[in-house]
Amino acid sequence: MLDDERTEPRNADAAVYRAVKDDLTRFAATLVGADAAQDVVSTVIARTLGGGGLSRLEDARIYLLRAVRNECRSVYRRRRREARLGATTVERPVGGDSDPDDGLVRLVQSLPPQQRAATFLVYWVGCTPTEAAHIMRVRPATLRRYLFLARQRVKEGLDAIDNG
Repeated sequence: MLDDERTEPRNADAAVYRAVKDDLTRFAATLVGADAAQDVVSTVIARTLGGGGLSRLEDARIYLLRAVRNECRSVYRRRRREARLGATTVERPVGGDSDPDDGLVRLVQSLPPQQRAATFLVYWVGCTPTEAAHIMRVRPATLRRYLFLARQRVKEGLDAIDNG
């Protein structure tokens, strides 16, 4: 194989990765915390590259967001298993030190994982609810329910902050 034949897919893979890496990292941080986000994304990218590369995917962004979500689920399972075995305590899903006055960020971080994922995909990434449902592999009605519950919980939390 010529060097040009090997370089072209690598360049295409690199371009795809650069286009989606920030969204993947933010999505992973939203689900499992900033400390584990890079590991999740690295694992997903390594598996995908080992399976033939990023540029071969029909819609790399959707595929990789799904893969990140699945890997985050694996992280949760590992954390729960370790907690049951007494090896560690279960950490809050979203890590990092946020401004203590930023109640909205803390409220969003406290949402259950499905609601947090739906909120991130729709309000941060800009997916339509149908696209987000496709990524999360749930029905659009289910995703809309996650968004409704998330908005309701955030509103109640903000009301409590305002009245507190």
